[in-house]
Amino acid sequence: MGRAKHNQGLSAKGLPILVNVQTAELHSYWERETSHVVLVIGFEDEKVILLDPAFDNAPKRISVDESMLAWSEQYQRYGVIGLEEVDSG
Repeated sequence: MGRAKHNQGLSAKGLPILVNVQTAELHSYWERETSHVVLVIGFEDEKVILLDPAFDNAPKRISVDESMLAWSEQYQRYGVIGLEEVDSG
């Protein structure tokens, strides 16, 4: 959960986060299985707010648990957009 808290901190600074996910775990809106990348733009209560380039209707709001499972299936890989230096904390 440490990386998730780190990502929440990055998002709070207004930094979009590219997250590698396994869509089979995104049960709330995906119907097929593939490795995929989504853009996390924020957190709200127990929800992750994201933009998914495979869908026109945006943003998506999914549970933190659902996003963590999909992210964990892809070894918790992520990238940050627009940051000169990242504290890997």
